[in-house]
Amino acid sequence: MTRHSALASFFAILLADFTVRTAYLAGKSPLLPVFADELGANDILLGAIVSISTLTGLLAKPLFGFLSDKQGRWIWLLIGTTLFAVTPLLYLWVTTTSQLVGLRLVHGLATAIYGPVTLAFVAGIDKRPRAEWFGWFEFGRTGGSILGPLIAGLLLGVLGPAQVYAATSLIALIAFVPIFFLRGSPEAAPIRRGLPQVGLGMLRNRPLVTFGLVEMTSRMGVYAVKVFLPLMILTRGGSPLEAGLFLSVQEASSAAVRPFIGRLADRYDAHEAAAVCGLVMLAVALALIPVAVQSDQLFVAALCIGAGNGIYLPAGYALIARAAGQDSSGTAFGVVGALRNAGKLLGPVAGGTLLYAFSVSQAFFALSVLPLIAMLLLVGRQRRAQSVPQ
Repeated sequence: MTRHSALASFFAILLADFTVRTAYLAGKSPLLPVFADELGANDILLGAIVSISTLTGLLAKPLFGFLSDKQGRWIWLLIGTTLFAVTPLLYLWVTTTSQLVGLRLVHGLATAIYGPVTLAFVAGIDKRPRAEWFGWFEFGRTGGSILGPLIAGLLLGVLGPAQVYAATSLIALIAFVPIFFLRGSPEAAPIRRGLPQVGLGMLRNRPLVTFGLVEMTSRMGVYAVKVFLPLMILTRGGSPLEAGLFLSVQEASSAAVRPFIGRLADRYDAHEAAAVCGLVMLAVALALIPVAVQSDQLFVAALCIGAGNGIYLPAGYALIARAAGQDSSGTAFGVVGALRNAGKLLGPVAGGTLLYAFSVSQAFFALSVLPLIAMLLLVGRQRRAQSVPQ
C-alpha cells in the first residue's frame, strides 16, 4: 500500500468511526436515561439499561474480532455500520423497559463489532503498526464522544426520545460513504485456524495477556473516578458546572496529547516507555485527588488523569498490535477490548465498595494503586523480553 492510499484508508476509517460513534453516543447520554425514565424504569433498572451494552461488548468483542481475522475486516465493518444505522429506528416501537433492554443488547453488538475491527484495520494499514495513527484515531473517537451528547441534548428540546433515536439513524447512514470507499482495501491473509486454536494461542501469548490485564486494571481506576469524583465535588460544596468541567478537562487533555505522544513513540521506538510514563502519571493524579482542596487543584488532577491516559493509549495499542501480528490482530483487540470493558464495569463497583468501607482519601489512594499494578505488569513483561537471548 502506497503512502497516499494508506492515508486515504486511514481517514476513511477515522471518518466512519467518528460518524457512528457520534450517532451511538447521542443515543446513550442524556437520551437513554430520559427515555428509560419515560418508560417507568426505576434506579436499579436504569443502571442495568445503561450498562447492558458494555456487557455485550465484554462477551462479543473477541468473537467478532476473530471473525474479522477469518472473513475479512470490510464485511464486518459493513455489518456493524448497518446495525448502527438500522437499530435506532427500532426505538420508535419500544413501549416497555424489557423491550428497551433487549434492544440495547442488539445495539451493543454494533459497538462490539466496530471496537476490535476498526483498531485491527488501523493496525493493518502499515506493516509496522504506528502509535501516531492510533493517537489520531482515538482523537476522532473523543470528538464523537463530545459531539454525540451535544446533538442529543439539542434535539431533545424539540423532539421526543424515540424520534431523537430515529434522527441518529440518519447520522449513522453517513458512515456508509467512507465504508464503501474502503471496499477492496488490502487486508492480511485470512487465518485458517479455528476459534479454539486461536483462543488458546491468545492465552499462550504472554505479552498479549499482560497488555489485556494492563487495560483492565487501568480502566478500573479511570472509570471509578468518572463515576464518583463528580459526586465528591458536589458533596464538598462544588457546583454541577465544576463537576462537568472536571470530566471535560480530563477528556480534552487526553485527546490533545494522543497524536503527539504517538508520533514521539514511533520516532524513538519508545512505546513501552511511553505506556509506563502514562500509567505512572495516572497513578500520581489519582493519589492527588484526596489532598486537592481547591477547584484549581482538582482541575490539575483532571489534566494529569487525562494526559496520563492519552500518553498510555496510543503506545499501548501499538504494542498490542505488534504482539498479536497482522493475521490475528482482530482477535487480539477483541480480547483486550473485552478486558477493557470488564475494567469499565468493575471500576465503579470497586470504587463504590472502597468508598463504603473507607474514607474518601483512603478510597482514592487505593484506586491509585490500580495503574501502578498495570505499570508493574508492563515493566515485568519488558524485563522478561530483554532477558530472552536474541
